[in-house]
Amino acid sequence: MKGVWFNPHDVVLLLTGLLALLLAAPMLLKPRSRSSDRALAGFVLTQGLAALYLLLVYSPLTGPDLLRWLGAFELMPLVALYLLQGPLLLLYSNAITGQPVRLERADWLWLGAIMAYAVLSTVLTAAFGHRWIFPLIPMGLTLPALLLSIAYGVRALLVLRRHDRQIRERFSNIEDINLLWLSYAAVGFTGVWILRLLSFFGFKLGGQEFADLLGKAVNYPTIVLIAVMITLGLSQAQFPSSSRDEEDGPPAKPAPRINPALVEKLEHLMTEIRVYQDPDLSAEGLADSMDISPRSLSALINGHFGKNFYDFVNQHRVLEAQRRLRDPAERNTTIQRIFEDAGFNSKSTFNAFFKRATGQTPSEYRRA
Repeated sequence: MKGVWFNPHDVVLLLTGLLALLLAAPMLLKPRSRSSDRALAGFVLTQGLAALYLLLVYSPLTGPDLLRWLGAFELMPLVALYLLQGPLLLLYSNAITGQPVRLERADWLWLGAIMAYAVLSTVLTAAFGHRWIFPLIPMGLTLPALLLSIAYGVRALLVLRRHDRQIRERFSNIEDINLLWLSYAAVGFTGVWILRLLSFFGFKLGGQEFADLLGKAVNYPTIVLIAVMITLGLSQAQFPSSSRDEEDGPPAKPAPRINPALVEKLEHLMTEIRVYQDPDLSAEGLADSMDISPRSLSALINGHFGKNFYDFVNQHRVLEAQRRLRDPAERNTTIQRIFEDAGFNSKSTFNAFFKRATGQTPSEYRRA
């Protein structure tokens, strides 16, 4: 970027920084902000500040003076920002899924150790020259911070995967509460950190030009990922904190004993009463109808039917839709009316379940 005032790479960094600052500031300043909003704002802010710092360092206008002023400490701002990004992504994932929004003691020890290492290495380098450089410094002071953020990105994905399992045990329609978009964003940012990591070794793979190209290219997906997270994150409801029963999660293996009377009662509710037609049917509501706990209902469905609550209820909805699509008296009823009456909220979810069960689309099934 040196020698060029505003090339495309500079523009992307500038837009990333400005977008992050403009979107993060209102979330941090508004009164009574949610914990998820604060974590999201902090995460986006670190992304934007890192982009602006890179722009300043590589700008021919500010770069030389800034680097001269910072001296050996030129990488310290990036170390701090990269070090915070992974933990903030984990905190946001915890907040949006209703988990405790805090870092454990071990997390703080890792953060402190990496920051202390970076400061000590930089101080010794500034004081005694490059012969005092620690072993990791030739690979870049930011590497330990990026490695830690990658580890936290993986932890965030595990939190989101556990959340997906939990909502499938509790709700029959999950379109408004699933966090698939956040899982994709977490994969994207983790990929960005991995590419930044690889850019340090790019010169060994394809020379210095390849390393520079990789380092610049990784800035492009960042602005897209930030826009996605802000757009969808602000509209996403924060999941309520888990109760003790929910934290325990579904049983690890099928219950050893299944009460036949409960199985009969459940089948009566599903086939005769057709409780699945309620689009808001939840495990808590169905368990109340059976006078058992949600956890017992989950154990019953997992143990006897081999399914989670979400798949179990939607299987019955598909069977209802199949029955009506076969009925000549329903030939003038629209498919949308049929799947809505069956309890589905989403056409895409209905089509996915229906094709999985029958191998055909609803239209093909009706014609056949």
